[in-house]
Order: sequence, then structure tokens, then C-alpha cells
Amino acid sequence: MSFARAMLGLKTRDITAGYRCLKATMLKDIDFQTIKANGYAFQEELIYRSEKKGYSIAEVPVTFIDRKFGQSKLGIKDIIEFFMTVFRLRLKK
Repeated sequence: MSFARAMLGLKTRDITAGYRCLKATMLKDIDFQTIKANGYAFQEELIYRSEKKGYSIAEVPVTFIDRKFGQSKLGIKDIIEFFMTVFRLRLKK
């Protein structure tokens, strides 16, 4: 179980998978003005808020192949924001 999933009680297994199909009704029901997270952590907060409103998220398995060249675009700032978002949402819970 992932850290965020355990801390926030999420049902979604992979909250960082970037490939999603979301219903328009769900998106209309989420108040995007109140989402504070940006970038990588935005997915985390969107899933949290969606599940809190009772929406279910269907997951489609994706095969991830590690890169052999180059480097991650995910920086320390993104990682810190991810953890800070988990703690912020947990405190509001």
C-alpha cells in the first residue's frame, strides 16, 4: 500500500498514474479553485477530493518500462509538495 493511499484512506491503488478517463459530471462537481496542489501533487489531491465526494475511479493497468537514458523530470520540489499535500489533506480529514 502506498504512503498516500494509507494516510488518506484512498481506494485508488496508483494515484500518480497520469493516464485517466474522468467523467464530465465528476469534473463539474469538483471545485478546482480549492485545489492547492500543482504539478505532480495535483493528481493526488484530485483523486482524494473525487473519492471524498463518492466517485469511484476505475484503474486500467499500464505497463511501465524504466527509461534507459535520460533522467527524471521529477525534482525534489515535486517530492516535497507531494508529501506536504498528503499531510495537509490528512489534517483536514
